[in-house]
Amino acid sequence: MWKKRDILVPVLALVLCAGIAHASLGDKLKTSAIDIGAKIISDPGDFLYNLHMNNEDRVPLPTGRVFQFGTNLIPNLFPLGEFGLAGKLRAVKEHGGLPQVDVRLGGWNSMVLLAVDQAKMYGYHAGLGIAASAHPQMRIYGGYQFSQLRTDIKVPEDANDTTSDMDITGATLPDTIKIGLSEHFFYAGAEMMRTAEKKIAVEMGYGLTKSKLIARITWIRKNFDTSLAFYPESAWALWPLVNVQWRW
Repeated sequence: MWKKRDILVPVLALVLCAGIAHASLGDKLKTSAIDIGAKIISDPGDFLYNLHMNNEDRVPLPTGRVFQFGTNLIPNLFPLGEFGLAGKLRAVKEHGGLPQVDVRLGGWNSMVLLAVDQAKMYGYHAGLGIAASAHPQMRIYGGYQFSQLRTDIKVPEDANDTTSDMDITGATLPDTIKIGLSEHFFYAGAEMMRTAEKKIAVEMGYGLTKSKLIARITWIRKNFDTSLAFYPESAWALWPLVNVQWRW
């Protein structure tokens, strides 16, 4: 016959082990968060440039469509307050062995910083892409993209207050965050058709100026595209994206 203490002892042991494991995981997550925060503060340009590139869409226009414009909903507009518009125009239709040729142009501005004195952040991009059918349900594509970020932010004097409870990274912000980054990207990818309205695209790109790598997988719908953008060399490497698109 089981006695209460025969059951209580192993249960307490399990609870204690679970608590230790939970505390250990919590410490690791806290340490990781502090490390990421310190790296972002020490090199804010790379972090902000990744946000800038989240506004870009390099997937070719769907077959039969001539024009597209859209914007990034998550994370740039919500919750970061960066409003952008990007457009694509089909310059050449795929026919007779010639690939489809698209031209792209887009830009964004930080709506939050418009109301702040001595602060501005904006970016723009332009590119040329080609796409060709490799199979009735697959296209390969590639191209060139010029991408630029401009930031000029005066950091508040109390931002580096080491007595603040918010100072957990130990890193020090500069007096101003002034960034003028531009990059020349070459990229390549493949687009696979699942249905007439549903596709998936996988691409990789390389920046010649800063040797910057980018990768993205995109699930394409009629008006909404969802993506995972990956910046393997960055402190914050993985970003989920949601774009809204209108195509004609």
